[in-house]
Amino acid sequence: MPEANASSPLPANTASLDALESQAASFYQFAKYDEAEHAYRRLIELHAEKDGNEATYRDSYNLSAALAKQGKFSEAEAMIRQVLAFLVSRVKEGNVDNYEAQEVAAHKILEEAVAGQRTSEP
Repeated sequence: MPEANASSPLPANTASLDALESQAASFYQFAKYDEAEHAYRRLIELHAEKDGNEATYRDSYNLSAALAKQGKFSEAEAMIRQVLAFLVSRVKEGNVDNYEAQEVAAHKILEEAVAGQRTSEP
């Protein structure tokens, strides 16, 4: 998972996490992918601290999308592959909630990342 940012203070409560999630989504929606990347990295750190690494997969998915939009295809591919591995592990445990939609969306990011690497190679 991405590196932690030790200089940022932890949000005081769930409302602060919700506000950061909303801010990250807004950054992404308005094509401010660099800002979205930083916000999603922070969310991954905070969710991992609060609820463990399994709680970070949604933020990791969003981070991979922001990375792909910035042309950071190798990093996006590595991140989305981790998300896909997590999704598969949930199915093996019998948790299939929203699996198909999540898998389809993750594969779209993976395709974008792989295709981007092909077109950006010399």
